Amino acid sequence: MFCPNCGANNPDGAGFCTNCGAPLKAKPAPAPEPEAYPAPSRPVWPWMALGAVALIALAVIVIFLVKSRQDAASPTGEPGSIIAPTTDPGAVVAPPTSDPALTPASPTPTSQIIVITPSPAPATPTTAPATPAPTVAVPDVVRVFYKDTEKTEFTAAVGESVPLNAQAYPIESFTNASFAWSCSEPGVLKLEPDAYGRTCTVTVLKKHSSPVTLTVTCCGKSANVLVYTKDAAPSYPPAGPVTLDKDLQYRINIFLSNFSEQSFLNMKLSTAPDDQLMKFVWIYCKINHGGAISYDGSFETIPLGTMNEYLNRFFGLTRNPVNGASYMLDQWNSFSYHDGKFWFPAASGESYNKFTVVDSMKSNGDGTYTVDFQVYELGLEEYWNTPGIDNSYYWLNSEQVSVKVWDYKCMPVQGGTAVVRDFTYNGRATFQLISYEIWDIEFSY
Repeated sequence: MFCPNCGANNPDGAGFCTNCGAPLKAKPAPAPEPEAYPAPSRPVWPWMALGAVALIALAVIVIFLVKSRQDAASPTGEPGSIIAPTTDPGAVVAPPTSDPALTPASPTPTSQIIVITPSPAPATPTTAPATPAPTVAVPDVVRVFYKDTEKTEFTAAVGESVPLNAQAYPIESFTNASFAWSCSEPGVLKLEPDAYGRTCTVTVLKKHSSPVTLTVTCCGKSANVLVYTKDAAPSYPPAGPVTLDKDLQYRINIFLSNFSEQSFLNMKLSTAPDDQLMKFVWIYCKINHGGAISYDGSFETIPLGTMNEYLNRFFGLTRNPVNGASYMLDQWNSFSYHDGKFWFPAASGESYNKFTVVDSMKSNGDGTYTVDFQVYELGLEEYWNTPGIDNSYYWLNSEQVSVKVWDYKCMPVQGGTAVVRDFTYNGRATFQLISYEIWDIEFSY
């Protein structure tokens, strides 16, 4: 190799010239000739733009991966954030995205993108609505009954006592309510309401020149009854024993037999529950007026009109029950009222083998009578031979029935006392029951 300073020839690889000592440089290797490429057919700048987009996408992916790792350190994310996969079974997994900006350059098949959706705001606790207090319907009408008839006025003699019965509708809503009774002129009438407030005994204390207003009030509703006085003495029999002629003996015997034949329990009309009185009507119709009962599947039904007819017939009462009202028949059964009828559970026929014979009767001087009686039961042979109780038994007096007893036709099983009042039903003289008391007796031959 030649020295560039003096031109002397030097061995190849020498570091300095042997002639002048100048440093020598190795000859560079020849550069490879470039490969020939065809000339481009379009401008180069679009490819430069694509490269920029790829760089931006790569940067987004790197930021995404870093952020994913940071969020994965926390088990929960804010609503709308994207976090790494979780094993929480309640998490919502979004489908793979098609957005190229979120797609890694080298996607891994096991990657998942989990989107945390906003949880619904917890319901604001509300106070449970207070249970509404039961309300009692205020009656539109307070009705006042004198004996068996609804009246707004009546005439009574001085010293005479008359019973009044107040009813509000529906009556069952006022089982524990009381009616208030007042008189426009104190000292003219004497008021004696019963313990339940449903009825009131009104006694005329003195004659008055104009009618006296008796007001009955219930739940803000009121009704007025005008009481007139008169000079005539009451037409009731005077207080004392009453002679039991044949006709009276029969009428009182057969009236009370309606109760003894179905083993009616002790009762005071002022406190008697409605179910006891309605049950009496049902059994009475089964024994004496089967045509008043209709049959509907496993039920025997009595229309409200028929029920009220016999409630008035025997007790001087009527009822207008609430639809759906329920009553106790006994400790195992009940009956109800709906669709204008009373529904009783159907029962097979039973034998009613008792009748009543009155021993004595006395007037109380106010249109009522106290009656002492005994209940008899037919002997089995007599019962099957008759059959049943022959009508002739209702005509017997105490002496005549004793003969039957010693002939083994019947025997006394109960004693009792009842208070009744006169009543006319379908043009015939009969009675209504005010109280009934019964007790068992022992008898042996």
